[in-house]
Amino acid sequence: MSQPPGFVDTAYPNHVCLLTKSLYGLKQAPRAWFQKLSSALLDVGFVASNYDPSLFIAHHTIIHYSSWCMLMIF
Repeated sequence: MSQPPGFVDTAYPNHVCLLTKSLYGLKQAPRAWFQKLSSALLDVGFVASNYDPSLFIAHHTIIHYSSWCMLMIF
């Protein structure tokens, strides 16, 4: 194990950080991950579906070329 980037302590190079609470063990962990991912997808141009909250759609048109990207999160 090594110290995480940005938290390296040169006085104690062999010490690592102790995680006191696991994110994956929390009941709200899936919701927190989905919230973070969905806000990032919306920021880059995806649109959330009205019918399924885990479906994101992006449509781009460049001159005569049209492309769709549909992303389903499970």
